[in-house]
Amino acid sequence: MRTIKWSYDMLRTLREMYPHDTNTRIAAAIGVGTRCVVAKAAELGLEKERDIRRKEAERILMENYRTRSQSELSRLTGLSLRTVKRMAGRLGLKRDADDASRFISSRRKEIIRRERLRLRIGLDPITNVKVTGNRRRAILRNRLKQYGYVVMRGNDTVFFSPDMARCSRHEDRGASLGLTFLPLPQQQSFTTKII
Repeated sequence: MRTIKWSYDMLRTLREMYPHDTNTRIAAAIGVGTRCVVAKAAELGLEKERDIRRKEAERILMENYRTRSQSELSRLTGLSLRTVKRMAGRLGLKRDADDASRFISSRRKEIIRRERLRLRIGLDPITNVKVTGNRRRAILRNRLKQYGYVVMRGNDTVFFSPDMARCSRHEDRGASLGLTFLPLPQQQSFTTKII
């Protein structure tokens, strides 16, 4: 077995090419065998880029697995969601139900915050999440129930019986907020739902 004398140019080429090129290509460029390339790289402490990225991703997973969702970890590591799940399984990382519900809750809060911001700016909402309720209308519906009106859940129609004392001020305000007032039909039986 002959010993190879490594010149400065050979070492520089090895250092430049080793992280991202194949060992065969490096060996051809330097003029030595692949085993010699691997041995010298190990002696110099060189690592392939994919190994460095994998170790960095594992470190990020170990540090953040209990505090961040898998999609956030995917963005942090630059790996796909599926790879993050596989890597977490290989490392033996597990979550309990509380962690999962906390991630869902935090994600929902983030969606609501963004939707409110879009509304404040004047943009159309992206999701179907209801972020604002008509507070004045909800208070008025509650007050109308106290006065004896029949208010149905999920319905803009408010019914009144013919023998009750009607409040024109509340009815005017309700009409301006989009409520419709109709007399209570006698033939049908209604079940009132409390809001």
